[in-house]
Amino acid sequence: MPTCSTCRFFGAKAYIEAWDEDADDYVKVPFHRCARIIHGNDGKRAHVLRKENAVVTDGSGYAARLCVLPTFGCNLHEPKGE
Repeated sequence: MPTCSTCRFFGAKAYIEAWDEDADDYVKVPFHRCARIIHGNDGKRAHVLRKENAVVTDGSGYAARLCVLPTFGCNLHEPKGE
């Protein structure tokens, strides 16, 4: 399966704060945003959502995004243009 590093939707870096037991502090773990998987509860209409294979949602309805590593892959992969 192709990976996110070769996908046209492989987006900007997104740092996620997580507790690091070794450092005894919060650290920022680097991921990348996936621009293909849309936010499902930000006012999209049902006819738009029915066309999607996947969406991300958040319990608050405020913000959600899929963050991935370059080695992740999915069946919605589209190669980067040359």
